[in-house]
Amino acid sequence: MNTRWTVSGLELYLIKVVRSVDLFDSLANQGPLYKGQMFKDKPILKQVVGSYAFGKRFEYRVSRSSNTRFTVQCSHRSCGWVLQAWKSNRGTFWHVKTFVNEHIYERNDNYNVEFKRVSAAVIGDLFTSKYRDPGHIIRPKDIISKMKEQHGIHLPYNKAYRSKEHTLNQRDDVISLYYYVTYAYRIKDFDRLIAELKETYSKVYDELQGVGIKKFSSSYCPRKRYFFMTTNIVESMNSCLVAIRKLPITGMTECIRDLLQRWLYDRRTNAREMYTYLTTFVDEYIKARTYTAQQCEIHPIHFNKFQVDDKWKETTVDLDECSCSCHEWDLDDLPCSYAMAVARKILLGLGTSLLGLGDSFPGLGLGES
Repeated sequence: MNTRWTVSGLELYLIKVVRSVDLFDSLANQGPLYKGQMFKDKPILKQVVGSYAFGKRFEYRVSRSSNTRFTVQCSHRSCGWVLQAWKSNRGTFWHVKTFVNEHIYERNDNYNVEFKRVSAAVIGDLFTSKYRDPGHIIRPKDIISKMKEQHGIHLPYNKAYRSKEHTLNQRDDVISLYYYVTYAYRIKDFDRLIAELKETYSKVYDELQGVGIKKFSSSYCPRKRYFFMTTNIVESMNSCLVAIRKLPITGMTECIRDLLQRWLYDRRTNAREMYTYLTTFVDEYIKARTYTAQQCEIHPIHFNKFQVDDKWKETTVDLDECSCSCHEWDLDDLPCSYAMAVARKILLGLGTSLLGLGDSFPGLGLGES
């Protein structure tokens, strides 16, 4: 019988480190600051302090900022509100050691309609959730209008422009992380990346969970995707037809016919001009992995089973099963750099041709077809 032992009150001693700011929640709702709070680094500390002051509607001033200490006070000289944080002796963590969260005045008395202390990063994060669609155009004047309408703040154009740039950068970060999550080949890599996504962009994580992991993850998908995320081309066609949507139906139909005709002709011409047994895409794919394959060390396990080490990762390649423990070959049906390394070793050992090896092991995709 397994027994779980718990210590009453243990949760009071747990330290939660603020590692990132949730971009899809209003920063004013990040929760209260408190003495003893830990932050991953100084930029996150400054951003949370700025969002806290923005949510509470008061101005503050930085009285000290160095590599080891950060002190902010209420801009009202007679007010006792103050926060002091020190950097840990080792690492990059910052620790709030002093926090007096008391104002001696009505906060509206200290409210500045220009809110000079709020940073462009804080404002940009407020709008990231609204403009996370890559097709959505972000303009400084839209940010100025929203800040005036929703928060009563007169935002200068230069700060609105910097806020827009910050929003675009954050949106790019989300897209990049989503790409790595989606195309992670190994389950353990996917689990690590999805945990990072959950910690950094919780709203995106929640939406993906609602969709279902098997529908967007390569590693959990029950079928092979071959680099395709969807077989539905409706949205892709819609983006191509934006310029002709307002034409009469007959004119639009003719434009669509002309578009498809040009696509088919271009692809047929490219196919005729190919001089390899592989498509241009696969040929470039194989070439890109050639250098990595040359750096690998090969250790035979069995006749057609090998251990491959590229100094970063150790994998097992099975030529009979057309499989590699990195799972790239398994999911894409194209040989990964580790499989290419094994193929190169066999070529050097047998003196055979690349096409001959492909005929012996069709899974490599190197033979005639």
